[in-house]
Amino acid sequence: MFVGALMAGHEIAYSKDVLAWASSLTGGSNLRVVRLGSGRPVFKYEDEEKNSVIIKFYGEDGVEEAEEFRRMHKEFVSISMLRDSGLDRPPHRIVKAFGERADLGFGLAEEEVRGWQLSRLLIDAAKQGRDISRPVGAVGELLAKVHFARKGDSNWWVPNWKKRIKEALSPNKRVAELAGLAKQWVEYFPLPLPMVPLHGDPNPTNLIWEGDGITAIDLQMFHYGYPVEDLGEVAAELRHFFAQYAGNPWLSERYINLLYSRYSESSGLDFGVLTDFNPFYMGLWELAISSNPWLPPARRAWLVEEAERCWKYGLQRIRR
Repeated sequence: MFVGALMAGHEIAYSKDVLAWASSLTGGSNLRVVRLGSGRPVFKYEDEEKNSVIIKFYGEDGVEEAEEFRRMHKEFVSISMLRDSGLDRPPHRIVKAFGERADLGFGLAEEEVRGWQLSRLLIDAAKQGRDISRPVGAVGELLAKVHFARKGDSNWWVPNWKKRIKEALSPNKRVAELAGLAKQWVEYFPLPLPMVPLHGDPNPTNLIWEGDGITAIDLQMFHYGYPVEDLGEVAAELRHFFAQYAGNPWLSERYINLLYSRYSESSGLDFGVLTDFNPFYMGLWELAISSNPWLPPARRAWLVEEAERCWKYGLQRIRR
């Protein structure tokens, strides 16, 4: 059995019981185990026939067991609710969850979605000028379906936007100036938009293009909020990718417009209202992206400046 390099603190992922669970899900044996990413422990288990399962372990979050269970179960229930609402098949779907095991590192087992991450397509579009209208438009349609799926019975977290703004500004040296702009935005809450189920983190690595449709993975941040939160994150990432890989953030405009247009058509929500509040959420997510330590200092500084421009432009627009 090939299990890769055993990493301290992740013994549960290679334990006999977890391997037996993974084997029961793939239908095979002699599993190959691969660690995915560098954040929360996520592992891919693949048998000799290339059947695979992904298991995410919440048991190393450094919180009490009750909270580890809540986080694991919240994602499992969120996935189940959305798939039961019709998001279980192409061209717009949510990753399938096979099950959860609190007794095995608070593990959540999901299918492996095999396709192209939107992040990869964005890099190709920025560097080579490839058209990505189909996948971007599909993202807008997918989010519209997520947002208007039936609500579950649980009391999901609804964000405190004053707190979110404070967290976004805390690592920034220009807190006072940006906080003044944020305070002006807060005056417009509550927004003239419905509260809906949100993916919570639809960044380009969590959106997979399978050639004929889009699949969303990683529902751990699922919660209720305004539609423009999800849309603003996608818009901010589009701007960031074209700035970073093409040197021209404005090349993203056609895709941001397409995202909102397709979303508006699919959801029935007014395009003008959605785009009025896009600058606030887009700027908020640009501040969040700027906090990533692996980005070069110049890129992080640009993101902060771009967030400030977004907030200023948005306030001018909304006050017309």
